[in-house]
Amino acid sequence: MATLAQSAPLDGAGLDNYGSYGAYGAYSSYGQYDASLNNVPKALSAQENPQASAAAADQGTAPSGTPAPVQNDAPNFVAVTTKSGDANVHLRAISANGQRFFIGKDTSTYCPLSDCSRYADFTIFSARPNDANSGLGLYTNVAGGQAVFVTNEGELGYTRAHSGSSPSGSVNNPFQYTPGTDQGATGTLTFNSNTFVACPVPDQAGVYQIYAAAAPNFSKPDCIGVGVATSTYTGTPAYQYN
Repeated sequence: MATLAQSAPLDGAGLDNYGSYGAYGAYSSYGQYDASLNNVPKALSAQENPQASAAAADQGTAPSGTPAPVQNDAPNFVAVTTKSGDANVHLRAISANGQRFFIGKDTSTYCPLSDCSRYADFTIFSARPNDANSGLGLYTNVAGGQAVFVTNEGELGYTRAHSGSSPSGSVNNPFQYTPGTDQGATGTLTFNSNTFVACPVPDQAGVYQIYAAAAPNFSKPDCIGVGVATSTYTGTPAYQYN
């Protein structure tokens, strides 16, 4: 079965709807709280704040309107599948639903609070950037987090809230999340140095389940090799995923 290169590009503005959700604190299922992400204010441009710009020039420093360096160590991201030329699987958001991952299905979240407006209702991942042996989690508020695993048969899944158990024979690594290094660039996600496959779900038109073909007992027919493109996310978490 053919698979895409790990660096499969993302076409055009495909991730415009998935990135740049704001700057908030980051406490993830997998990562740790990063104070550097807390409520970063929008910098004024030189036109909006000419005094600061002039002062910076006098001191030999960049004015406040100068774009900040790309943050490529942020642990949280959203993801889409990529397969140029195949509209069934190209630039489609990966969604957590029923302890498995799909394209063509809505994300399934839960929040017990009276006001859940601050929590995300789409799928957000969390991993150690640029680590070839990273685990992978979902970015949630729930105590204990929700870890991502690969079953012996290759299903990409995640643990229930308040439970660390996963199917017998499943593994939690090695995933590798590589953020984009340039402003606006997308990153990649792989498992065991391989990309993923999208397998059609019977009797559900347009729905595909995500598998890792590198799993030892993967044998699903009629699947499509896909890349996974990522976009850094700095917004609020989901409360938990169902």
